[in-house]
Amino acid sequence: MALIRLNSACQIHPLIAQQWKGRLKDKVVIAANTGYRSGWVHFAARTEQGTDLIRFLQQHRPDGADPVNYGNGHAQASGGALRPAAWNQFVTNLGFGADHQVAA
Repeated sequence: MALIRLNSACQIHPLIAQQWKGRLKDKVVIAANTGYRSGWVHFAARTEQGTDLIRFLQQHRPDGADPVNYGNGHAQASGGALRPAAWNQFVTNLGFGADHQVAA
């Protein structure tokens, strides 16, 4: 797993995840944007290793994630948007530390 944090008003998280999946071929790459929409963490997941990202996100679905804003796309390109509390649960469950959480 690789987690890249961004803070941009632009929807750049899918582009960043796409760029880095080619560099980190053995990882699931998640680019998370805390600045795209206030009160949300938008993220894009990409991989070249064959992991089914829809299934991966289903297995790691945090409380508060809804099917409209979480886990859409296809097996190699997915993502979503989570409120800060759900994001914090998500990254904790993935094994990332407090430095990857956001203020709730």
